[in-house]
Amino acid sequence: MKTKLLYVIISILMLFLFSCSKDKSPTESESDVGWTIYTEDDGLANNAVNAIAVDADNVKWFGTGGGVSSFDGNTWTTYTEDDGLALNFVLGVAVDADNNKWFGTFGGGISSFDGTTWTTYTMENEFGANMGTSIAVDADNVKWFGMYGGISSFDGSTWKTYSIKDDLPIMAVTVDGDNVKWFGTLGEGLLSFDGTTWKAYTTNDGLTNNDVIAIAVDSDNMKWIGTLGGGISSFDGSTWTTYLTNNDVSAIAVDGDNIKWIGTNSGVSSFDGTTWRTYNTNDGLNYISAIVVDGDNLKWIGTREDGVSSFDERQLQEEILIYFRIPAGYRLISLPTHAFGRRGGLYFI
Repeated sequence: MKTKLLYVIISILMLFLFSCSKDKSPTESESDVGWTIYTEDDGLANNAVNAIAVDADNVKWFGTGGGVSSFDGNTWTTYTEDDGLALNFVLGVAVDADNNKWFGTFGGGISSFDGTTWTTYTMENEFGANMGTSIAVDADNVKWFGMYGGISSFDGSTWKTYSIKDDLPIMAVTVDGDNVKWFGTLGEGLLSFDGTTWKAYTTNDGLTNNDVIAIAVDSDNMKWIGTLGGGISSFDGSTWTTYLTNNDVSAIAVDGDNIKWIGTNSGVSSFDGTTWRTYNTNDGLNYISAIVVDGDNLKWIGTREDGVSSFDERQLQEEILIYFRIPAGYRLISLPTHAFGRRGGLYFI
């Protein structure tokens, strides 16, 4: 009697678990497990998330269309022009070696925040322009700013400006393992600067498209270049390879396992060097504007109008094995641990 009752209970549980799952085709993402969505209702300043950075304390900083928000995993805090931010429309975010936060704005200049004091730098402080589209910090703690019409650097005391071409937007900035700076332009391809020499790369060299709006560097020092309408190119210093040839690639990040996370106009794809995996609106994603990986290897994905999603793969990877008896004998099934409660090291139904 007890065995029969146990069989009935487990059968009902299985039916409940499977009926609660979404009916998705094999080409879609497996489940919503591991995904968490944050919007203005949770404390985010604005649902248009343009840039994200992670500081030394693993706090996430979000540049939005309505100010800057920080999130420590529990508490959201928002900063606006009333607090000292140059302008509420923020395009770029970076954190330097001193854990200072840097924000590029849409016409208000650059703001820095040390946790207490806000400082704003504008055109009067002798740098390129007041529109800071992207920011990166190099190995010497020099800040590099992609501006509308040029590139600026700041070492903490001196600003330098590099004029590239009048009104040429610099859409992306990153620094590789050799401390070479890489810049994506809108219409003129890719630029690199090693501190002495500038180099330019275009479709004539193997780049898939000359509108470059995202750049990342992986653990092998491979450059990954996202373009507007041409997909993504990788570059190892000599060879170019192109992927996702028809996509608008708007954001790229590399996680702790050297997996590339690529944001497009229709979702996110991950690439481990062999296998592609795609996540889309079923996972709370739409047009992707920013991706960053935090100290716990969680992915934080900003969207144009739907807030930010975080993704914790550990919730997908854990699973538990259960034996249960059916009339024909015993059967082994595997279920993810998210289907169960957990107290300490024990799982329970």
